[in-house]
Amino acid sequence: EGTVTLRRDDDLTVVTDRADIDLRASSASGDRPVDATSPQGTLSGSGFRVAPGGDTVFVTGPAQMEIVPGAKRVVP
Repeated sequence: EGTVTLRRDDDLTVVTDRADIDLRASSASGDRPVDATSPQGTLSGSGFRVAPGGDTVFVTGPAQMEIVPGAKRVVP
């Protein structure tokens, strides 16, 4: 609890004030407001879940997204 920052190799950064993290499964979740930023844009919502393996991040709503036009997608 406090400021929790999760980062991936593709420059995705997720910031929240509480997260449950499972290092063995490479997964995490939280039910507090979350802000995610990447070169492709920003996303904010009321919570999040990182699927096992860390490749997929779900942001729960209500959520808001802003996409950077022309940004190149980076595959982790």
